[in-house]
Amino acid sequence: GLVAQLSTLMGKNANTLREKITAEDAPYLVTIGVVSQSEWNQRKDFITAYGAVYYDEYYNTRFYYGGGAGPQTVGYVGPIPAEEVDQWVANGYTQGDTIGRIGIEAWGEEFLAGTRGGALYVISPDNQIVTQLAQTDSQPADSIYTTLMRDLQLQSQEAIKDFTGAIVVMERDTGRVLTIVSSPGFDPNSADFNNPVSDWGDVVADAGRPFLNRATQGQYPPGSIFKVITLAAALESGAFTRNSMLFCDHTWTFEGTEFEDWTLEKGLAPSGDLNLLEGLMRSCNPWFYQIGLSLYNYEETDYKSLVADIARGFGLGSPTGIGILPEEAGLINNPADEDFSANAAIQQGIGQGTTLITPIQAAAYIAALGNGGTLYQPQLIERIENPNGEIKLEFEPIINGTLPISEETLAQVQEGMRMVIDNPRGTAYRRFPNFSISVAGKTGTAQNPFGDAHAWFIGYTYEGRSDKPDIAIAVICENIGDGSEFAAPIFKRVVEVYFYENPQSRYPWESNIGILDPAYFEEDTEEEVNAEGTPVDEDEGPIELTPVPGN
Repeated sequence: GLVAQLSTLMGKNANTLREKITAEDAPYLVTIGVVSQSEWNQRKDFITAYGAVYYDEYYNTRFYYGGGAGPQTVGYVGPIPAEEVDQWVANGYTQGDTIGRIGIEAWGEEFLAGTRGGALYVISPDNQIVTQLAQTDSQPADSIYTTLMRDLQLQSQEAIKDFTGAIVVMERDTGRVLTIVSSPGFDPNSADFNNPVSDWGDVVADAGRPFLNRATQGQYPPGSIFKVITLAAALESGAFTRNSMLFCDHTWTFEGTEFEDWTLEKGLAPSGDLNLLEGLMRSCNPWFYQIGLSLYNYEETDYKSLVADIARGFGLGSPTGIGILPEEAGLINNPADEDFSANAAIQQGIGQGTTLITPIQAAAYIAALGNGGTLYQPQLIERIENPNGEIKLEFEPIINGTLPISEETLAQVQEGMRMVIDNPRGTAYRRFPNFSISVAGKTGTAQNPFGDAHAWFIGYTYEGRSDKPDIAIAVICENIGDGSEFAAPIFKRVVEVYFYENPQSRYPWESNIGILDPAYFEEDTEEEVNAEGTPVDEDEGPIELTPVPGN
């Protein structure tokens, strides 16, 4: 009963709270979190009746519900840094004031601070007022309404809490950012040292870099989620059609060097003869090695940079323009500009080599693939209102561009992404059995020189419902392994929360929803195959011919 009350009060998963309270190594006093005075007053009598809860109060602060929804994006307020005092005092602040430090709090300081009142007097030598020169009345602050869905944001943070990574959820047809998660996060309530349970020192010292917004600043090799772009380039070139065939073997050879398919490491049979769309469905590395090399060497037309040009047309290699948050551009190079150019083209075909993207870019281009080809600028502000309720700024969709592909190419890429989910041989098929929401997507397992592979999954819904606009989602988990094993289930959970309000199924690595099962990571799990005896997981990765600096 107590756990149920606390779960409702805190907006946190009951299983997670129960585990925290009853864990064998739990301290005598378990910190549950911070809530508003009004919410506490509503449930205080019920909770204190159990005789197990200690509470304290503090005042005059900014309260962040649920321990912070999107803390790197919303930001926090804190004291003016010593090195900035003169600058802020010159703008009418006092040394003891607090200001927005990162994210929307910092961007919106001019709206959220209000206008200070004051008067200017002439004072005599004996401190008497001679005359008043000017006066201005104080004005209350404006209100900023974000596009973020609070419950979806908090449950998405819960969905990826056991990993380092990011989730971005966009309204597919508008560019509204509904969720932007960077894990690990932090509790912005701790930034107020009057908070009795503040652990701000630990937050600042955290080696996991919780202030880094991985959704916009994390630059990652995309791995196989890039194959939708390579596929689009192949179809646009005219050198390939959907009926082009290739035998997807364990290896693919170029100038005596063998490049591997993911089935080899898994100890499974090769995928065999595949047409072009089946190549995407199976995430067949040899197919995309071949596309990268063939376009680079295409004799009839200079296609050496076609994949790179299409990628830039998908918004990669430049910021999305989200604006409020610090954002990295990623990296899209022309293979001909790199050493070992043919190898660079081969690597680029599967999203490796020097290619780098951000999760916000991935969400933007998968949204465009789902909505018919429009690249929307991701946006975080729904509106800004003054104290009288007058709107000073209001959301309007902003178009960054249109995908540089034909309607026919777009339709075929969409078909290939549906096959990833719906076809029994698709790399994500086993993650969506009998799933009631229509989704299309792409798995990715991106090799990197700094540890295990990054797990990716990107996709969109195509429900067409009036009550729930379709969404696009990008998920990345750093240094964990296969995209189909880790990122795809997280994607699925986010879709469940969006459409059903709560998770509907537990992860393979959970003993219960919200509770990690450590044994999952300690034991070798048996490879799952479909009814045809063919693998439905992936672990794609190239053999590096040369080191790639900065990857």
